[in-house]
Amino acid sequence: MNLNLSLNQEQLDALASATATANAALAEDATPYTSESYLDYVAMKAVDSYVASAYAVAVQRIGTAAANLPYAERQALITQLETQLA
Repeated sequence: MNLNLSLNQEQLDALASATATANAALAEDATPYTSESYLDYVAMKAVDSYVASAYAVAVQRIGTAAANLPYAERQALITQLETQLA
């Protein structure tokens, strides 16, 4: 997915400030961010957090459903999952 953003001057100034702050925290030999690359970095971190949240919700949903199973079935399910993930 590629995005085309139109930012107003206030947004551009805020982005430039955030980029400068991020660059000040980088190691001396690191490649500094441009405003575009910093915005890309921040957007990807946000999307990654959405992915992690969706995964956690799915795992919780499975755990909640499995909690209603009899003990032997829960044990079998755990064994099955651990075997598949090994």
